[in-house]
Amino acid sequence: MSDTKAKPASAKPDAAAQGGKPRAAGGVVSIGGNYEVDPAQPLAAYNSPGAHAFLARDKSAAGRKLFALVCSGPMPVRLTILQALVGLNSQNLIKLAHSGIVVWPPDEAQRVVMLFEQPAGPRIAGADGRCQKLTYDQICQKLIQPVVSVLRDLETRKIFHGAIRPDNMYALPDLTDGVVLGECVTSPAGYHQPVLYETMQRGLADPSGRGKGHVSDDIYSLGATVVTLVQGHPPLPGLSDEEILNQKLLQGSFYAMVQKQKMPTALLEPLRGMLNDDPHERWTLEDLEAWLAGRRLSPRPPEPPRKAVRPFEFSDREAWEARGLARVLSHDAGTAAQLYEKGEVEAWMRRALGEKNITEIMVAELEAAKTGSKQQREPDILVARCGIAVAPDGPMRVRRRSVYPSGLGTALTEAVVTKRDPGPLVHMLSAGLPGSWNALQKKHKVEPIMPQPDLENVRSLLERKGMGFGVERVLYELDETIPCQSPMLDNFYVLTPNDLLRALERLAPTKSRHGQPIDAHITAFLMVRFRKLEDWLLKALNDTLDPGRSVVAMAQILGSMQERLGNKKLPGIAKWIVAMADPAIDRLHNHNTRQQVKAKINELAEAGMINPIAQVLDDPTTSNADANQYGKAQAKFARVVDEIAKLEDEVNAPDQLEKGFGRELAAVVAGIVGIFAVSGVIGYYFLGFV
Repeated sequence: MSDTKAKPASAKPDAAAQGGKPRAAGGVVSIGGNYEVDPAQPLAAYNSPGAHAFLARDKSAAGRKLFALVCSGPMPVRLTILQALVGLNSQNLIKLAHSGIVVWPPDEAQRVVMLFEQPAGPRIAGADGRCQKLTYDQICQKLIQPVVSVLRDLETRKIFHGAIRPDNMYALPDLTDGVVLGECVTSPAGYHQPVLYETMQRGLADPSGRGKGHVSDDIYSLGATVVTLVQGHPPLPGLSDEEILNQKLLQGSFYAMVQKQKMPTALLEPLRGMLNDDPHERWTLEDLEAWLAGRRLSPRPPEPPRKAVRPFEFSDREAWEARGLARVLSHDAGTAAQLYEKGEVEAWMRRALGEKNITEIMVAELEAAKTGSKQQREPDILVARCGIAVAPDGPMRVRRRSVYPSGLGTALTEAVVTKRDPGPLVHMLSAGLPGSWNALQKKHKVEPIMPQPDLENVRSLLERKGMGFGVERVLYELDETIPCQSPMLDNFYVLTPNDLLRALERLAPTKSRHGQPIDAHITAFLMVRFRKLEDWLLKALNDTLDPGRSVVAMAQILGSMQERLGNKKLPGIAKWIVAMADPAIDRLHNHNTRQQVKAKINELAEAGMINPIAQVLDDPTTSNADANQYGKAQAKFARVVDEIAKLEDEVNAPDQLEKGFGRELAAVVAGIVGIFAVSGVIGYYFLGFV
């Protein structure tokens, strides 16, 4: 990933953030030169689940009403769509005016800040979804029509909104200009979307594991919003997300959400289309536009899920259909694996559910797992594979984690930033479940509305050891929006190599005393965001037998970054390298040579250039000359030892025994010669004396 791709221009750090302190006048934070945000004036009415709102001003347009969302949640923002949204002008989508990274008081940490134009009216619903009832005409003209127009604009830019729901819409009380859709960028797509407004398939996954969405999913959310605004409250009131999902699984979304509601007859047709659980049968934007234009499409009524004649009972849960079966069995893989192997699941599917084709595919997957590797025979993986076979449009499930292949990146990000165990996700990858998921779609002849990644190449990166690989590498490969998660960068929002150099330069005065500038996260981050690191550098960095080689590799990596990113002087990082250079210098044997190298790199550090330091530490001429001198010293030392041995042999010779005085004299002479000879060699070659 190139530096520019990793972070669009609209998300670059503000100059104040680069310098370390917010540029403030009267306590306000400056961003982008023309904008100010006032931390002392919160605007709670515009808060988002992952961000807090504050008053903002455009210094070049005093009458422009703005608010800022300061992203304080642990999850990364949707950087990849920011630039496209800044250029999008739609009266029915909240306008993104500017975004950037600033140092935010009081903790002086870098935060992403997004500036939006204030909508003309308030939210049309509270957090509980309760709202003023809308008439049929208002639903058509002030809700469906403007939202379809926005979705058309987003679709042309390949943007999935993922947050269409009543409490994320604004409007004047009389809905004069129709609704205005709220923001969709401060958290991953669909991360805060309630299950009620998510499709059945996305609702089956963890919020972080729902994966990349499609305009079809937004259309479903619009359908659920229509039901809410017609009734003045959400359907299925009083039910938890778990209970809502169960109702959708048993009845199908349309029947669960509409059947018991008083709904205008004319709206039943579009609702059948929008709330269809089959994404290929769900209405498209073209269908909605045709309906709004007066054409009646008479969509086929959604088929409710096939229900068994008796439930499959498992612990304190029960399942009546295939998706529910895969879901409940995943809660206890050990017990579920036994039920699969004993044929109890197969028998229920054949006799009670009557799903012959799905059963055959499940049995084949069970046999493949049982005859596979040790890992494939583990209960967690066996049950996961069989679960995908039973419900191919559902997520992968391992140890209470439910994730689609395209959602693994966000799920892994959530695990890392919230200190949650990434083990189940790692297990999915190492066992090749994404590949199994894709293969089973083909066996079932299912065409996912959004193609899912294979991730086999990521699996190989996971299995390799050392810095630059493992979980850290997979994290950055799968989520291009996550900032570097190195513990030393807690107060920084590092998205690019340039950001990293700036952060390390600021950290150098304190961190250089008790740490190194490159750790496992930084190495993995650079392998993805700075794809110019060669394999030999990684090998050197991971050399545990020669710490000096690792130090030199760090200097070479940082020097390469400095050179390729503008050659800006970095005296802090340069001095940091010098402070940790002893293992590299100590590879030299001659005392004088070591002192000369230390003096030279200290001099270079003042200039703030890193590559020259790396070159001195890894100078072949110096190391070869030192090695030659050391070889000579070893040879001379060996000769001295031989001479001492000869003298001792002469002393111990039988014909010398009667010459006691001579023997004593020879011993003294041998000792004195040995001491001076050895001391001379050590002093000259190691300590630099004489």
